[in-house]
Amino acid sequence: MKNANKVPTISVIIPTRNRWASLKRLLQSICLSVNVDLKNDVEVIIVDDASTAKPPHSIFNFCNMFYRFLIIRNERCLGASASRNRGLVASKGKYLLFVDDDAVLSPNFISTLMKLLNENNNIGMAGGIIKYLKKPMKAQYIAWRVNLTPLAFLHGNITYESAKSIEGLELLDADYIPTAFLVKREIVMKIGGFDEKIPLYYDDSDFGYRIKKLGFKIVIDPSISVYHDTGDTIFSNPRKIYMCIRNSSIFMVKHSNIHRLSISLGACILSIRYFFQILKQSPMTDFFTLVRSCLYITRGLIEAAFLSIVIKRNDHR
Repeated sequence: MKNANKVPTISVIIPTRNRWASLKRLLQSICLSVNVDLKNDVEVIIVDDASTAKPPHSIFNFCNMFYRFLIIRNERCLGASASRNRGLVASKGKYLLFVDDDAVLSPNFISTLMKLLNENNNIGMAGGIIKYLKKPMKAQYIAWRVNLTPLAFLHGNITYESAKSIEGLELLDADYIPTAFLVKREIVMKIGGFDEKIPLYYDDSDFGYRIKKLGFKIVIDPSISVYHDTGDTIFSNPRKIYMCIRNSSIFMVKHSNIHRLSISLGACILSIRYFFQILKQSPMTDFFTLVRSCLYITRGLIEAAFLSIVIKRNDHR
């Protein structure tokens, strides 16, 4: 019988929506973790963001593999940030591992990062090299940087560092970490969790950058890997384009010193770039898809402008 007063060492928080096969693959990789006592030290909290189908029985087969296995269901789709916050509230671990359902972790991922954070009080967040799941020997990105200059909307306010080889690399500094990252509970509570005004895209950027602004280091350990099952580009999905425009603008308002008018101009430039990127990616795009993309782009601009005003007013209170 489990000790009711015992607190698990680590809480694994996974938001998911309609991707049960991917989730099962991720859970299988966690079960292969080495140097971790899964049944005594690890709880898994899955937040189902209003999936249209119930979880299959195969997911519940993992119930006895961990100290605690919990599935929380959102009655309506709330987005990744709000889902992670629901998992955060339900969690009990000293360390929190936030991981996307389309990831696969290497066996030493959890134990290596726990040791790293336990031995270094100045490190606030840690992760590993992200590789392609379908090309596991190839690194997708090794570190992530934030660009808050006026040129951000031309060159991107998120930049990625890559390397031909990761052999011999030591700990790498970063501004944030996507897909899978470990943090201490006390730090997450200090920054107030994830910003639910940024439900998807730039959610992890904002989360990590707020940790860095507290003075903590964010590091990538090249000795461990996350295998990412990458999907389609944003240009094939008008809603993803809308989210990128909206949330990149909000991110800039929150963290840069650029005047809001400059950010608005930058968002317009970004919108134009995205529109022409759609045409370039799909020269045979039908008229309906183009109109739909334009509407989503416009929606992103309007919401970014409105929320930017709200953010600034709240900052001055």
